[in-house]
Amino acid sequence: ETTDEVGFTAVYLDTEPVIFGGFVIRGRPTNGYLHPEFTKYALRQPSVRSEIIRRSQGAVRSNIGQGELSKVEVALPPLLEQRKIADILSTWDAAIEKTEALLVTAKAQKRALMQSLLTGKRRFPEFEAQPWKEARLGELGSFKKGKGLPKTEVGSVGKFQCVLYGELYTTYGEIIDQPKSRTDLNDGIVSVAGD
Repeated sequence: ETTDEVGFTAVYLDTEPVIFGGFVIRGRPTNGYLHPEFTKYALRQPSVRSEIIRRSQGAVRSNIGQGELSKVEVALPPLLEQRKIADILSTWDAAIEKTEALLVTAKAQKRALMQSLLTGKRRFPEFEAQPWKEARLGELGSFKKGKGLPKTEVGSVGKFQCVLYGELYTTYGEIIDQPKSRTDLNDGIVSVAGD
């Protein structure tokens, strides 16, 4: 595990017995002070995660031992309040899950719509009499390859905005409203709105 992954928690709520593999530490409430649904949230909150990460060790693969894990402090409200907190957060999780499912469906519908609109299979009635033309991209614009920017010269501050190749996949959609990266190097290809 990386440092960010160490001690990542999950609560097993099924009733069928399960066997955990290596590098998995099973914790079991022993005194009735922890509501299981609350536990899954409490152990993932930033202050608890930070302490787990702080107590981890390992150069290549980070891990935390049972002894260090048992020393991690968590805020512990009364059991009924834990249940209420878990209910509210579970409700939000369900709403987020439904929203994400709707978003997946909407993206699929958009792809289908794009396919039919951008190929001319579906036309607007007012334009049906006007034929589509075919053109090569070179007839519509010019192309220039950007200049490689060393990672050491790119960050969140700098005189010039810049767009990196990897950001096209990880940061931006079809439109770049505001570049996220900046550099002080000014010998690259300069872009303007509409490029």
